Amino acid sequence: MIQRAQRVVFGLLILCMGYAAFMLWSTFAMFRMDPGKALERDMPRLLAVIPNGGSADGRSIERELNKAGEQFGAFVEIYETATAEEQRQVLQIAADGGADGVLLYPMEKDGYAAALAACGEENIPVVVISQRLNDAGFDTYIGSAVNSER
Repeated sequence: MIQRAQRVVFGLLILCMGYAAFMLWSTFAMFRMDPGKALERDMPRLLAVIPNGGSADGRSIERELNKAGEQFGAFVEIYETATAEEQRQVLQIAADGGADGVLLYPMEKDGYAAALAACGEENIPVVVISQRLNDAGFDTYIGSAVNSER
């Protein structure tokens, strides 16, 4: 009985170590792109704000953004957010940091007006995907059932 409990604990320990190693690797992979080098080469800096639900849709968007960034010579910073409030904070970061553009996959239809106005004041174009926003100024919308306005 004691040996079995020791084996279970040992197995859980190995599992936890594997999970920790994966988290370290994924964090390293996320930060291996150096924004300083991108800015030195005068690459456009685009911020993508997407939900971090781990959905297939989010992963495919991330993959396509990285591909498009390489193809068109842009540095794409992907911010995975858990709440709409975090998304609004990232939009403010874009405005304060002088991003060249923002791609927003909103989590809610309302509440983005002030953050998008800050981007507008800095002449930062915002593309909203998947869900149209109510009472907020953005540059264009792209949805599966609707063509882009630009």
